[in-house]
Amino acid sequence: MKKYLKEEIEFENKIAKDYNHLYHNSPIEKKQIEQYVKYAALEIKPKDKVLDLGCGAASIWYSLKKIKDIEITGLDVSPAMIKEAKKLYHKANFIIGNSEKLPFKDESFDVVLVSSVLHHLPEPDKSFKEIRRVLKPYGKLIGREPQNDQYIKEADPYLSGAIMMLMHMVRRREKTILTHEPPIHEFHQSYNLESFIGKLGQYFVVKDVKSVWPFSSFFNKIKSATSGNLILKTDDYLANHKGTNFLYLAIKDGYGKTEVLSYVNTYLKRLNQNNKKPPLKFIRRLIWLTAWLDLILPKR
Repeated sequence: MKKYLKEEIEFENKIAKDYNHLYHNSPIEKKQIEQYVKYAALEIKPKDKVLDLGCGAASIWYSLKKIKDIEITGLDVSPAMIKEAKKLYHKANFIIGNSEKLPFKDESFDVVLVSSVLHHLPEPDKSFKEIRRVLKPYGKLIGREPQNDQYIKEADPYLSGAIMMLMHMVRRREKTILTHEPPIHEFHQSYNLESFIGKLGQYFVVKDVKSVWPFSSFFNKIKSATSGNLILKTDDYLANHKGTNFLYLAIKDGYGKTEVLSYVNTYLKRLNQNNKKPPLKFIRRLIWLTAWLDLILPKR
């Protein structure tokens, strides 16, 4: 077993019993999970087979189980995490496994959810290959990861300092005791958004990327639901700025109208640069045909 994988399993086994309480129990953390699952639910259809890859102690399942008429499988590398997950959902299907070598047949799932998992790995490539393998044609990968290039990190030091001081004020008033975590391996990271999406695009068609929670993540441990809601709403005032996390939707060979029109646009630009004339009647027909077929063909 690789050193980083061994260290990851040891880390997760140590924190498994208290994991949901320590990382997913505050009002803000719960709301962020709800927002991620709501984002995913827009793409999940009835009868879909869904893999929660890196499910931990079934950390998102209290929201995920609200999606009706789907078949969910949870997989995690940590035996202790799977044990905790089974305590919560006795009849559910949980499996011990590694994202870099998934124990499933080709084309087993309609949707793979990856909630803050890939940043535990040195590189996501092996996981992307395996996710692609187990997804059905036009299957969907829906994930979230921590973002390194954040607005707060890039802001003026006095603005970021003010936010940090407010965070410490809240912790002091609520008498927050910070979690003492066991050490984790050297590859634990957050991602540069552009770099991650570039890598993802080598294996999937990236359909959507959304940077989220530019402010609220600094207050994740807050206990008060009222204060938590006020802090979450403050994210809206930085809605167009880089957040501390990003959500993404990618599709296995999921080409659609957007991709066709993008290629047509690039083609026209290339012809214009070379002073060549395009076959305009055909191009108009191609655009019309694409739009019409997009309307009448079933969406997947």
